[in-house]
Amino acid sequence: MTDERTSNSGQLRFVRLPDHHGRSTVTVAGEIDIATEPELRDVLAAMTAESPGDVGLDCAELEFLDSSGLRVLAHAASQLNADGRRLILINLAEPFRRLLEITGVDACVVIESEEELSPQ
Repeated sequence: MTDERTSNSGQLRFVRLPDHHGRSTVTVAGEIDIATEPELRDVLAAMTAESPGDVGLDCAELEFLDSSGLRVLAHAASQLNADGRRLILINLAEPFRRLLEITGVDACVVIESEEELSPQ
């Protein structure tokens, strides 16, 4: 994956961050919905294939998440979990955390805040 990518609709932007402790991370900015879920699916598939470690999504700039986005996250997490790896959602806003809890997707992903990632 290149360092920065914008969805065809312009509603979603991805920025690849430097790998940290074996984790590949990308910042997700904008809306994850039925129009942008193919790009999210492609980005997650590329990261899963390129990285032998965990895959992180920094969601600090995420503005919207619908059921199609939840489905992509759950599928990616399932694939990673089967391989002994994790999908880590970083800086996920409380409404999105609640959505993952209600739908049960929180059971297959790891949710972290930036503070949890900082060295002590």
